[in-house]
Amino acid sequence: MTRRVKTTNEPALYEDEDGAATEESQALYSTKRQFTAIFVLLGLGLATSLGLAIVATVRKDQSSYTGLSLVQLWLLFPSWVGV
Repeated sequence: MTRRVKTTNEPALYEDEDGAATEESQALYSTKRQFTAIFVLLGLGLATSLGLAIVATVRKDQSSYTGLSLVQLWLLFPSWVGV
């Protein structure tokens, strides 16, 4: 079974109740900064939670400083991975 893609000659423009977007306004629209901020902050959270879990494992008395148990600290790390 072969799939064929339908091609159209009309440009695909975003359109809502306010009107249709022009090619210029679509070219100016970018989410690069937002995605960059999300991925940088995700990486920092991941690194911080892993580092905190490792420090708490190495220094058993360190977990009383954070107020979390050792198990809770290690469960914090995969919660950042699941984001």
